[in-house]
Amino acid sequence: MAAVAALFSLTTSPNVKKLLGWKQGDEEEKWALRAIEALEKKLRKNKGAVMELENALATQSADSKCVTIPRSLDGRLQVSHRKALPHVIYCRVWRWPDLQSHHELKAIETCEFGYENKAKDVCINPYHYRRIESAPILPPVLVPRFPINNGQPWKPIPDPPLPYNQTINATPRSNFSYTPMSPAVTMGTDGLSVMGHGQQIGMPLSPHGGPHTPGQNVLSPKPGSVTSPSSCMSSPRAQPADYASYGSPGQFGVQSPNNFQAPQTYANNQSMAGTSCVYSTANHASYPNSPNYVQAQSENNPYPQQQVDQKPQNGGEYSEVRMEQPSVWASFTYYELNTRVGDPYHAQMIYPDHNYVIIDGYTEPGNNQQRFCLGQLSNVSRNNTVEKTRKHIGRGVKISFEDNKVYIECLGDSAVFVQSRNSNKEYGFHPSTVVKIQSGVKLKIFCHKLFHEILTQQLTEGYEAVFDLTKHCMIRMSFVKGWGADYHRQDVTSTPCWVEMSLNGPLQWVDKCLKYIGSSKNPISSVS
Repeated sequence: MAAVAALFSLTTSPNVKKLLGWKQGDEEEKWALRAIEALEKKLRKNKGAVMELENALATQSADSKCVTIPRSLDGRLQVSHRKALPHVIYCRVWRWPDLQSHHELKAIETCEFGYENKAKDVCINPYHYRRIESAPILPPVLVPRFPINNGQPWKPIPDPPLPYNQTINATPRSNFSYTPMSPAVTMGTDGLSVMGHGQQIGMPLSPHGGPHTPGQNVLSPKPGSVTSPSSCMSSPRAQPADYASYGSPGQFGVQSPNNFQAPQTYANNQSMAGTSCVYSTANHASYPNSPNYVQAQSENNPYPQQQVDQKPQNGGEYSEVRMEQPSVWASFTYYELNTRVGDPYHAQMIYPDHNYVIIDGYTEPGNNQQRFCLGQLSNVSRNNTVEKTRKHIGRGVKISFEDNKVYIECLGDSAVFVQSRNSNKEYGFHPSTVVKIQSGVKLKIFCHKLFHEILTQQLTEGYEAVFDLTKHCMIRMSFVKGWGADYHRQDVTSTPCWVEMSLNGPLQWVDKCLKYIGSSKNPISSVS
């Protein structure tokens, strides 16, 4: 650096020399000098801007003021025949020499002129941006290069029953014991109520198990809290006499902290009709006590090693197949009853660590590329029931993808109903369980780590077992109206408004594995 300083000592201004002293890493000296000179010329027009930049670099504080330059037509800045985004250039010069692209940067909340704000001016203060770390990379799965089933036809494994009297961790304030053979129970912002045949027949209960009276605090999920399913109940058509005792004190008793008693019955329904589900508020949506919950072995290794026999069978070989997250991480298709309406919406991967999509009932997304507005979609065959339902979608839902997990949050005033085989597997539910999510509640609906575990297991079963995992990659959600065993709508295609979500990364992962496995070995004929 001394040689460069001597070379340009006669032509370089004192401000540029001072700014060059904070350069980080082994960035090319001459190019860094040209970048700082170009910046200094732009900052001269703003009184005090150079001093503000020097103060930010000296203190390395996020509390420093914004240092802005005008945004160009294409948003980029050219320095010595190299074009790049200005905030990326100066973050690379003064903070992160190994920075690759703007996808690794995100402006802090207090920055008024961050690059994402699309203002006329762009802040180039390197301490007004934070580095985004990508989600941990999933380990590959080992796919055999030969048929595993040795010509034997594959027999589907029946869905396992729900565990009896399973205890699931929850917050102390949300621990209620439910009696078996009860109707569906729903927890919403109005407290705990007993539901049956889609109607509310009970009253809110106090935390002591008796009916709620004015002045008592009713347990309810706070908006924005993560809510997780806690038990799945059977759906027999109970007679009115069966409901008589559910409103009495003592039917819902408080258990010891961190224990939640699940009912002893479940619905033996393997169709897509679904079963009813009960859920309670919790600080997180992961249950170490669940039989399907997979814990990380250490903090440094978030994904444990595969528990799979890696020895070749019959002289065969294994191939490593990794998951690669595509640029379109999910696709959403909107339906009214059994009719698809409009074109699918493709959610782009904008940031490496956090992406989201808002599905609402409004008509104009504006400049927000992360909104799927159902209100703008037309359907000549739309009936009166669908019209009324669409009016209640409102703010809809937010689907977020962060740290290899997918979450859904109900933003509207009306509940949404979700069916996800992946989350049902994690929580120990029946695969066809439909979860009702009230307004203000957030729930994890897909875990890539769990999918990796399931895929590793299914690879030992053959083509059909792996192909069956495509059902895990499809998540269905309906607005306002639910479906399942407790409703007269037994299938999602009977609901007025619903959306099917396809997770493209896991689907492509399954596709790559199937290419190595080969075709199905089940016999087939022209009349089968």
